[in-house]
Amino acid sequence: MTTNRALSRRSMRLPLPLLLALRTLRSSRRDAYVSFLSLLAGGGIALGVAALILVLAGLSGLQSFLREDILARTPHAVVELPSGVDVEAARTRLLELPEIVDVRRLLSDRGWLVIDGSSID
Repeated sequence: MTTNRALSRRSMRLPLPLLLALRTLRSSRRDAYVSFLSLLAGGGIALGVAALILVLAGLSGLQSFLREDILARTPHAVVELPSGVDVEAARTRLLELPEIVDVRRLLSDRGWLVIDGSSID
């Protein structure tokens, strides 16, 4: 009788959802199938949550990688020079400014590119 009281005192300290879960899992022999299904459902939920966490972590990493890659390839400023201006002299003058890190030439036009007899629009 003392063991039942001690057990009930210990079980009163547990939160209600945990108490109900333990009661379901600690069922008698005739309810072993219910206990098995409960364990199987809990395992399925745990596996699903783990899969969602892994997918979200992967997508977050991919998103940051793509953001950094796109920003690295996108120019922060585009300077269009009028025709007849020496491109190398303009490049040298721009690189002399302390805020400028790099200057690259950007070709922007429409045309055809032919490689080994195949054309690309």
